[in-house]
Amino acid sequence: MQASRLATREGTLVVTFVFTQGQSIVFAGDSITDAGRTLDIGKIGDRLLGEGYVRNTVGLIDARYPDNGLQVHNTGIGGITSVDLVELWDEQVLARRPDWVTVMIGINDCNLTIADHELAVPPEAYERNCRDILTRTKAADVRIVLLEPFYMWPEDEPGHLQQRTLDLLADYRTIIRDLVKEFRTLHVRTHEAFQEQLRFRPLDEIGIEPVHPTPSGHLVIAHALLDVIGW
Repeated sequence: MQASRLATREGTLVVTFVFTQGQSIVFAGDSITDAGRTLDIGKIGDRLLGEGYVRNTVGLIDARYPDNGLQVHNTGIGGITSVDLVELWDEQVLARRPDWVTVMIGINDCNLTIADHELAVPPEAYERNCRDILTRTKAADVRIVLLEPFYMWPEDEPGHLQQRTLDLLADYRTIIRDLVKEFRTLHVRTHEAFQEQLRFRPLDEIGIEPVHPTPSGHLVIAHALLDVIGW
């Protein structure tokens, strides 16, 4: 594997790809990460990756670095919250002895809280859960990429429910940003990436609805992630 080289007006910028040959990578999250993986959908060779951003990310890494030898695992599960992730973390993630973990969780926590559901995970509980996960992961000497939860709705055109979701989700996103600084993780600003897309494209091109991306929307996540890891 070699460093990426990007052409600029000043010359060639060399970008270091953070994954190294043969490392183990675990992608953790909810249905956005799962993307059919638990339904046995989305294989690359013998790797069951789902049909979303995980498969896109791995496919683009393979295309640029065919000698990467990465051991990749998608552990996303539809419908889970940070509460579930805390319970699953050791068995589903750390037991795989990863070198890197990417984590995107929080939209279900937010939506259940807005609905005043019995399984609601308000921001303060979300912070405790994420801190628990990050503390255990750092203790295992695993490096971390945190992807912010997102909501695909223009911030300047909200309806009533959309405004409530955007307002509350901002609290969850702030928690992630604070934890990024505290735990010195890499940080993918997923929500901002989708807001930029929505300046030029209608929702139905990038989202089935404001939570679940279309194939094109999954590519938005993949490219935002790849930019951060120096692909």
